[in-house]
Amino acid sequence: AVDWLADSGPTTMRRLSDGFVVVLTFLLGLVLVVSGYHYALETMGQTTAALQISIEALHLAAPVSGLLIMLHAVARFLRPGEGPIDE
Repeated sequence: AVDWLADSGPTTMRRLSDGFVVVLTFLLGLVLVVSGYHYALETMGQTTAALQISIEALHLAAPVSGLLIMLHAVARFLRPGEGPIDE
């Protein structure tokens, strides 16, 4: 239902729409990497209250997730039209 506009138009419109989504996905991953890395640096040396483990280890989840999102965007760019989204 969400793809109706892109699917009802010409193939060129679908390709442009898919490319736009891939670029936005990559940029989201980049924002997560940069902002998550800076946040982890700011909290370096702190520990969690309950577990007394290093909190930057928890905060590094954001940049790692961002890298995985960027990897997914690159994979979608290199092999468009494949994957569960297109089934």
